[in-house]
Amino acid sequence: MKTSSAETKEAPSRAVARSYLALVPCILGLAFARVSFSVLTPFNFSGTLQPQAHRLIDITIPTTLVFGGDAQTIVYDVFHVLRLGLFALCLIYLAFRSDHLQKRVVKRIAYACTALSLAASAALLVSTLLGHPSETLALAASMVGALAITGLLFFWLRCARHLNIRATMAYVFLAYFLSKGLLYVLPSLGAAAEYAASFALAGVQLYLIAIVRTGRSSLNRLATDVAQEPVDHAGDRADEKKSPNWYVIGNTATLLLFSVILSLLRLNFENESLSSLFSPTNMALGVLFSFVFMTCLFGSIWKAPFAATTVCWLMVFVLASTIMFLNLATTGLGAHIDLLTMVLDDFNRILRWFIIIRFMHLGKRDPYFYALLINIAYLLPLWLASFVPVFAMETDIVAGVLLVGGVALFAVQSIQSTIQARRDLAFAQRQHDDELRLFEKRMLQSVGPDDPSEGGAEASMRRDAIVMGAQFMLSKREVEVLTLYALGHTQAHISEELSVASTTVRTHIRNIYQKTDLHSRQDILNYMAEYVRK
Repeated sequence: MKTSSAETKEAPSRAVARSYLALVPCILGLAFARVSFSVLTPFNFSGTLQPQAHRLIDITIPTTLVFGGDAQTIVYDVFHVLRLGLFALCLIYLAFRSDHLQKRVVKRIAYACTALSLAASAALLVSTLLGHPSETLALAASMVGALAITGLLFFWLRCARHLNIRATMAYVFLAYFLSKGLLYVLPSLGAAAEYAASFALAGVQLYLIAIVRTGRSSLNRLATDVAQEPVDHAGDRADEKKSPNWYVIGNTATLLLFSVILSLLRLNFENESLSSLFSPTNMALGVLFSFVFMTCLFGSIWKAPFAATTVCWLMVFVLASTIMFLNLATTGLGAHIDLLTMVLDDFNRILRWFIIIRFMHLGKRDPYFYALLINIAYLLPLWLASFVPVFAMETDIVAGVLLVGGVALFAVQSIQSTIQARRDLAFAQRQHDDELRLFEKRMLQSVGPDDPSEGGAEASMRRDAIVMGAQFMLSKREVEVLTLYALGHTQAHISEELSVASTTVRTHIRNIYQKTDLHSRQDILNYMAEYVRK
């Protein structure tokens, strides 16, 4: 029996590993889409800050005091006007839809986006090899490709909408840092190699989409916590879907306010002040610092997944406040401020992906609706701030006031989140108790009344086994095995009594151990004596 107990202890670990392996295609798809988007996005700016820097730091947007001030900034303006306009149109369309997009429509959108990104990457690669004979055509291909890749980003976030919180955290964390590592290496290979890599990664997307479509069942195993927490039941998720408005509205408002804060903080950082950050040594240090920071943060909330959003927002405001106060305190900490700015950018992108997936999981509308909503709420203030000249001291004052408001909004949202979590917990516990009583009733009816000729001990053990079966959702055959096993019979006798193979008996006993989290016959008897017999 020691061997069976050891196998029982190892089985959950193997199940967890197999379940998380199903995330690999999704992680690669999201990371490759992020890399392709960064390569294809038309960042044509003058100054000491190179275009690849904008691929690595999302919140540093060059100041444009007048719309279309020159031939280079107008590229940026036109691209973001197109992106925000397209997002707004799609958001309005989905807002008036009462049902979700059909699976075949989602599949066609993903394939269309992949085809457009392949065509754009190929056009840019040929244009680069020929020395850019038509800059207008290259810019148009770049914009079309970047917009198409955005659709693929949304598709990969949509694929993860049913994941539990732990799996979601692992998904966005690994995908982001994989993409950041690739973006760190690509600029050293040259422009032609970047577009060739973008073309290859877009082609791989077709294979990854096919893998996810055929392996959907494996991915769905992560829809509930692998640890099988007692409150994580379908009723809990159904209750969340009935009342997700507080979560969606609170987080969207917080993200909108945070985006305004970032746009004001950004005005304190000129391109030249960040250019030194992108030396190979500083970049490696920044990536390492961000990775260690995020690893410690996510590790600290791994045991409390339902507090993930709260902890993440708290750390966002702490980082933003630290950057602002360091900037106010002294001008001799530029390198430290830039490093924290990079960490803040890494964190806010991971947080946005995480919130989009949680919105898709909890919301009643189509998942693409929430992806569009979050991106508009984040990008619009950043883009509008590029037209607003603000003096440094005024920026600091306004940012400080908004930070205080953000903390207040965060506190209100946290209180509401706690109240809602308690309601969900009570609802799930009530539903679990109802299901337990119903299952116990069905089990008693299926077994029937005790035979008067049976001994008192055997009849009592049979009823105790039925109650345990109801508590741990054991099958009828497992209840029969549990009864004989608790009475002290050997596996060979149980096999003969039930007319089943000995390997089947061992399998049933292993399943009983796994479901009850007990590891020996004596543990079962102790549990019956302590919790079953009243």
